[in-house]
Amino acid sequence: MTSFRLLSRPSAWVCSLALLVSATTTTARADVKAAPASLDFGRARQEKTLTSTVTLTNAGEKPVEILRVGADCSCTAVSTKTGTLAPGETATVNVSFETRSYQGEVVRRVLVQTSEGDVLIPVKALVSAYDDWMLGAPMAVFAASNKGAPAEAAITVSYIGSGKAEITGARASVPWITAALEKTPDGTKLRLTKHPEAPAGNHQPKITLSTTDPHEGELSVPVFASVYSNLNVKPNPVLLPMTPVGKTVNIPLTLSMWEAKQDPRFELEGGEASVSERDGRDVLAKLSMTPKTAGTTTRLLRIYAGDSLEAEVPVIVRAE
Repeated sequence: MTSFRLLSRPSAWVCSLALLVSATTTTARADVKAAPASLDFGRARQEKTLTSTVTLTNAGEKPVEILRVGADCSCTAVSTKTGTLAPGETATVNVSFETRSYQGEVVRRVLVQTSEGDVLIPVKALVSAYDDWMLGAPMAVFAASNKGAPAEAAITVSYIGSGKAEITGARASVPWITAALEKTPDGTKLRLTKHPEAPAGNHQPKITLSTTDPHEGELSVPVFASVYSNLNVKPNPVLLPMTPVGKTVNIPLTLSMWEAKQDPRFELEGGEASVSERDGRDVLAKLSMTPKTAGTTTRLLRIYAGDSLEAEVPVIVRAE
């Protein structure tokens, strides 16, 4: 039988514990510092590439291994050497940031992973489409609305140049939007009204602003408007039955609340649709599709009144 024996002197046990605590409290600590701790590129134009560097220093008392570096966005590229940093040794982190079509303050994060923990480096820039003007948002966006219903949108445009300039006029690229200007403490508020005659569909018109700025006399403000048609299409979406490749399948469609005088015009990639009969605002149509490959794909059936898009209906094609 195995026998156990206590330490003969309690003082020996206390001494051993004291040595263990002492060893723990004097262990060398890792301390990786980034300089600068954050990158601020300041004001920058869209579609530019900004570059800078950050220096990592092992300010601790033991070696640290740099495992990898990365960023939280594909717009930010990061590179550095990986390996071990001895105490006091430094490494350079190269940072490249693409402003793309961003608008306003953009903040991204660079992450350096080390054997002793992560180092987070914020990267920011104030991005604008212009040198001396700043839009309050990337674009003016109308809330989704039905065809025939009005809608409103607004965006603030501010002068950030060193001199003085103001906006003197605004005009829309489409006739169904009107623009009005309102002076505010933050700049000029551009108020937009979408009128009932706006066609159905997703639209991206522009507003052109005239200014007294000799450097940037005209500004272009992007706009997005989603207008729903009153047209009711059944079925929606269109789910085709499982069909052998190369065999044509036909599906009847019912369109109600068709308000145009002319019959609807259809566009369908890889297929076709046509009107079978019409009774006032009710239209019966036939959709035909011949699958070319096996599998499941989705196509869009676009329905037009002349050149005006009235509806988009997903068509799910299944073939074997």
